[in-house]
Amino acid sequence: MYAAERQQAMTQLVRERGRISLFELPERYDVTPESLSRDLSMSENRHLIRRLHGAAVPAHARSLSEV
Repeated sequence: MYAAERQQAMTQLVRERGRISLFELPERYDVTPESLSRDLSMSENRHLIRRLHGAAVPAHARSLSEV
């Protein structure tokens, strides 16, 4: 899976679930934590998600309690 495809899949997963644990992602997408960190940074820079304390949430959420 290419980086753009992973970013899109992760963004969709965040929208569906409301949040995802960053610890489950390396195994789910079979990539290194460093690759996922870059993917998440790109999605966050595009205001699609936010990273908060070991999780990713929709960009509009201010905290984990809002999801």
